[in-house]
This record gives sequence, structure tokens and C-alpha cells, in this order.
Amino acid sequence: MVIERADGKREMRGGTRTRRGTPQGGGISPLLANLSLHAFDTAWRAGGLERRWQARLLRDADDFVICCRAKAVQVQTVVAEQLQALGLALNSAKTRVLDARQTAFTFLGFTVRVVRSRRTGRTFPLVRPSALACQRLRDAVKAQTTRAHLARPTADVITALNRVVRGGAGSCHVQHCGRAFSALRRFVSQRVRIYLRRKHRQRSWGYQAFPDAVRSGRLGLYRLPGAPFQAPPSAAR
Repeated sequence: MVIERADGKREMRGGTRTRRGTPQGGGISPLLANLSLHAFDTAWRAGGLERRWQARLLRDADDFVICCRAKAVQVQTVVAEQLQALGLALNSAKTRVLDARQTAFTFLGFTVRVVRSRRTGRTFPLVRPSALACQRLRDAVKAQTTRAHLARPTADVITALNRVVRGGAGSCHVQHCGRAFSALRRFVSQRVRIYLRRKHRQRSWGYQAFPDAVRSGRLGLYRLPGAPFQAPPSAAR
């Protein structure tokens, strides 16, 4: 494991004598996971398990979720047997069976729960950016707008910040992201205003000196989009 010390230098700790396995977070890990689980994907889809159990497999490297209408415990048993045949096993600490109508679950940066529409009365999967994904984006934005960057040209700071925000928005822009994006939009705007106030040594909070028109207009700060929206028939007339 590579550790970065307080003085900026890096050193290797642990695992130096290990001849088996791969480093945690190593680039080869997802590739090896895909190679190992390809047979599991094939058996699940082409082998008819998906159709037989009405269970949809969603997998990314060694993380996967199986969505089924019923018999979740039996499906888990089948999954365990399929993996055992490949010399693999489920991680009991990270594996659970739940009813998405009652309990939300998080997968690949999104929180999913099955809810009932107030308008139509039908159930649908409500997918939103997870709290952890939003916090990571806030941490990245804050890191770009600290006092350590006051000496940099403002244009460079805004350019770097826009890359961070665009990347975060691109990975989390789903239909029901409006509430999360509204909060993130306010946070980004506030962090830039604080940065500018410190840089120009403004004693005020900077609302008048650096309004949204200046930040998004002259400075070119990227504005997080709203949720994807489909206009109702009445609005399209």
C-alpha cells in the first residue's frame, strides 16, 4: 500500500512480502473481477436463470445487485451456488436481502427505492444521487476553493472547479436529481463567493460584490443543470 506522508513524500507499507492477490484499489482489480464473473453473467442470462426467477442482474466489477419480484432468499441461494462453482463466495458482511418498497439501497453512487407515484398511483424506482456521492462532490469543490488557492489566478481556479463540477454532474444527472442538484448548486455558489471574498479581502459577505451574474456570467462558473424534464402535453401545445 502506498502512503502519502505529511511532508508530501510517499512510502510503501504492508504487503511487501505478499505474493498473492492484488493491491486494494489497483487498476487490475476490475479487469480480474470481470474475467472471473463473466461465466456468472453468462449462466444468469443465457442459462435462463434470469427468466426463471424473474431476477435482473446489475453488475459493475465485483459489485452487483439482483432485482427480483419475489423469492429473494431463494435467489440468493442460487447466486451463492453459482459463485461456489466458480471458486468464489459472497461477502456475508456486504450481502443482504431487502424489500426496496420499504428500505432504500445504494449502488454505484445512487440511492434506489421503489415508491408510489402521487399522480398516477403506480409504483416506480426512485433513483437519486446518494448522500456519499454528493458529499464527495462537496469535498472536491471545497478543496478547489480553500485559502491555499488564493494566490492562483481566478480564471484558473474557476476552470479547475468547472471540471470537478461537470464531472460530478455528468455521473449523477438522473431524472430525480433535482433536489440534490439544487443543494449542490447553492453550495458551489457559496464556496466561490467565499473564495472571491477572501481573495479580494472583502469584509462583507460578498453578496453585492459577487452576485450570481458575476460568478456565472463574467467568471464563467458552470451552473449545475436541473433534473431531466419532459414537458407534459399541455405545455407542448
